[in-house]
Amino acid sequence: MQRSLDSKKKEVAHLQRQLKELQPQLDEATASLDDIRAKMAELEAVVSEAEDEIFSEFTTRLNYPNIREYEKRQGSLQQESAQKKLEFTTQISKLENQLAFETQRLRQTTERIGNLEKNAERDQITVEELEAEKAQIQEQMDVVMAEVEVLREELGSRRAELETRNEKVNGLRREVSKRSKDVEDTTKLISGLEGEIERNAAGRYAILRRCKLEEIEIPLTDNSAPLDNLPIDDALQTDPDAMDVDEDEDPSSSAVQKIQIQDYGIEVDFDDLDDDLKEVRISTDYHSPKMD
Repeated sequence: MQRSLDSKKKEVAHLQRQLKELQPQLDEATASLDDIRAKMAELEAVVSEAEDEIFSEFTTRLNYPNIREYEKRQGSLQQESAQKKLEFTTQISKLENQLAFETQRLRQTTERIGNLEKNAERDQITVEELEAEKAQIQEQMDVVMAEVEVLREELGSRRAELETRNEKVNGLRREVSKRSKDVEDTTKLISGLEGEIERNAAGRYAILRRCKLEEIEIPLTDNSAPLDNLPIDDALQTDPDAMDVDEDEDPSSSAVQKIQIQDYGIEVDFDDLDDDLKEVRISTDYHSPKMD
């Protein structure tokens, strides 16, 4: 706050010095503008006098008071008079451009001085406001420092309590980490079993498809759908109704959802098979819920 206040004071002093330095320039520019205006008036008088002298015989013969009146009434002059007037016009144009330039400089200088004066007034007001704000902030700081001392004492007691709770949390985290490892191992085992189920189901589908294509008769149970229900060109599909999971169900339980394989309602009758074939059937199909 003190540095900001000092900076504003230095800026005000700097602006005041600039005002003093620019005042002579303003006076000089004003004097230059007055001189240019006087020269313009003199040149206009010289131009008028020269025109009257050059065209006096011409205007007298035509009964005009001067060439300027003739131009108003008759239009442009002859080629010689136009050449002379062009020379004077060129000189006047140069003087007018110089006058416009000096006028612009004078206006810019005047505007700059006005802006500097406004900035100086504004900065002085800002300095006074900062002084008042500084005093107010100092009072607030005294109150805050007293509150800080109270909070420091409370912080000491809270830290001790926090350390005790952190020890408990670390113990619980270790327990969670251990159980998460067990869940991960179980999930991997389930994923392997699901893959085996899908492979066995794919093998069963391939065998039934072959029987249908080669018209091999196989024994079916009384409740079985006919072999004609088996699609030939369909890829093996899982039962969509069995794979639906409620949105509110715990995500951790989704890994152990029982996979239902689409068997198209075809159930083979294994009762008449030899014992060794039945053992092969049990090892390959015991995971299919509709074949058990």
